[in-house]
Amino acid sequence: VVAEASHYDVILLQELFIMRLGFHLIVDQVIHLQKELVQRGFTYHTDIAYNVPHILGQSAGVAVFSRWPIVDCEHATFNKRSLKDSLNAKGFVRATVQMPSGQTLDVFSTHMDSVRHGDVRLSQFDQIGDAVRLLRNNERLVVAGDFNIQRKSLNRAKEYKHLEEKLYPLNDLFPEQDCDHVFVSNVAEKGGKLDIKEYGTLDFHTPDGLRVSDHHGLEVIIEASS
Repeated sequence: VVAEASHYDVILLQELFIMRLGFHLIVDQVIHLQKELVQRGFTYHTDIAYNVPHILGQSAGVAVFSRWPIVDCEHATFNKRSLKDSLNAKGFVRATVQMPSGQTLDVFSTHMDSVRHGDVRLSQFDQIGDAVRLLRNNERLVVAGDFNIQRKSLNRAKEYKHLEEKLYPLNDLFPEQDCDHVFVSNVAEKGGKLDIKEYGTLDFHTPDGLRVSDHHGLEVIIEASS
């Protein structure tokens, strides 16, 4: 996975969980990944340990790594969580990335509740939607991650509609994905500032042929206009 990073300028990650068990932190794999990405040129990144619990539980596990300077960032833990995810401090991180042109791109990386019933997720949709609306410049904006929701699921179709409304006028490039989505603002074909050149899914395997994750990676190639 790290080897593939050389193809990109900005990476949004989820499930970089740091677990705390009293005085003990389980963090070795996350630190290893961070070092590997920095060595490959991703010298700018958000704080991977911003909301590690004080006694027991795990962090949000969301982060942004960038080859370009991160000039501003915001971290948030969701106000409402299900009992199932009560020890998991899920939330989102926003990073404002300054591109070589001098323009900025705001990116959100998020991981939402996995509970079957959606009241908790609806609250989380509201919270991230409020954060998006507070941005002064939303012409170049990407909101992506594991939303734990799929449009094609009958029992979650209303939830997905709620998410779309909260992030409007952003467009989901992967509406048919099971959990993971990428919402992009003002695409060029609609007169906006972001030109989507290419997008698709990635499936990583170990040298032994085993899948690295039960999720596909999502790839988006964007050109930003002035």
